[in-house]
Amino acid sequence: MKITIFAIGKTHSDYTNLIDDYLKRISKNVNIDLICLKEYGDEPKKEEAEIISKIKDKKFVVVLDKSGKEYSSEQFSSFIQSKIEDRMLNEICFVIGGSQGFSAEFLNSVSTVMSLSIMTFTHQMVRIILLEQIYRAFEIIKGSRYHK
Repeated sequence: MKITIFAIGKTHSDYTNLIDDYLKRISKNVNIDLICLKEYGDEPKKEEAEIISKIKDKKFVVVLDKSGKEYSSEQFSSFIQSKIEDRMLNEICFVIGGSQGFSAEFLNSVSTVMSLSIMTFTHQMVRIILLEQIYRAFEIIKGSRYHK
């Protein structure tokens, strides 16, 4: 199993150590990549086109959006475990968009739309929150004491 995260924009240097730490932790359980795509600012259609070009051949794509389904950590862990157990699936792709969000057409074209919270976070923070929840999901699956 592989997890790929596509995110619009560069990672700010203030966040790189924490992101690298979670990527290292997660990589003990699964191959994981964080790929930062170009940010086009006031041209969300260009960002969406860039994302579409990267995910067009992917079987299972989860887009993070405020309109998506919310999961508890336990539910998210079960979700991840079910995808790992799906023999037809070898990769899960997560997509973190830019500040302009996604069109309804794009959201309707992906496998799942997920929300991390009804609160609004910076896109930099979303990267860390998603990575921490992926790490937590694997720790729950293993039955470790990390998740109390």
